[in-house]
Amino acid sequence: MFVEKIFTDPAYFFSASVIVVGSITIHELFHALAASSQGDDTAAKSGYLTLNPLVHMGSASLMMLLLFGFAWGQTPINPARFRHRFSAALVSFAGPLANLLLVILAVWVVGIPGLSAGMKAFLGLAAILNAFLFLFNMLPVPPLDGFGVLETFLPALRRQSSGLSRYGFLILLVLFFFFGLGDMLYDAAWRLVREVGRIRAAL
Repeated sequence: MFVEKIFTDPAYFFSASVIVVGSITIHELFHALAASSQGDDTAAKSGYLTLNPLVHMGSASLMMLLLFGFAWGQTPINPARFRHRFSAALVSFAGPLANLLLVILAVWVVGIPGLSAGMKAFLGLAAILNAFLFLFNMLPVPPLDGFGVLETFLPALRRQSSGLSRYGFLILLVLFFFFGLGDMLYDAAWRLVREVGRIRAAL
């Protein structure tokens, strides 16, 4: 279990916990901000325009993170209030976009001269974990954001979304435990971070 890291590698345990909590909170805040920009003030009226992780994640998610190393967030949204046809896709993509921007920020800052080894290690971990979160959330599996983007452009899929959502968690479990999806996502996350690093070096 992830909580065992507190004894074997406490620096990693606390760094990863802080990074994941912060990243999910910002991810969900971007959803709330995007929804507000598209005419839906549900999240704003519910107090989700905040950086309080208890609001975006809840105590159950925070506990699961500390014990098992995985967590989730949720933002209340009412698509019926969106102004445009593609508003749902924009709102869905806003969360993963936040993680991608955090990857770029971490890679950019880690290249600043004079940073301590500890800070570089923290930023490197932040880049990898946010790259993982970006790729994971863009999977076209309900209830992930990638599915939200995809169903905007495929009306037939949208009509089936409620039924598919019941099996989304099961699909993810099968992909992770029987098809090694976690390892594939981590490999892809490393490649994404290296590519962002090459782009930074070229600028």
